[in-house]
Amino acid sequence: MNKKKLLIIEDDDDLRKVLFEGLSNNGYDISLAENGASALHLFDQKSFDLVMTDVRLPDQDGLQLLDTLKQRSGETPVILMTGFGTIQHAVAAMRKGAFDYLVKPFSLEMVDERIKAAIHR
Repeated sequence: MNKKKLLIIEDDDDLRKVLFEGLSNNGYDISLAENGASALHLFDQKSFDLVMTDVRLPDQDGLQLLDTLKQRSGETPVILMTGFGTIQHAVAAMRKGAFDYLVKPFSLEMVDERIKAAIHR
């Protein structure tokens, strides 16, 4: 079985490393980006089974990035992550097509569960 390809967009070095190591150990092929521009470059280079992105990125808002990703590939599920979640923001994200909206801190087990649910939907 081929590994599912994930693109993780997170500007926090520590969290990016934890997600990379934890999810790689769960059998995913992970590509990393620390901002929206490098994420879009990677997204245009290869296909991904799922994208996880932080809402607050240094160069753009995660909801704007969600819009762009959905325009380029409406089929690819996107999970948003934030340390500053509000109900209104979560609702806006879901309306724009996000598969899920995770508030930090979260466990790797929960992230893995949500990734599997998104990929197998």
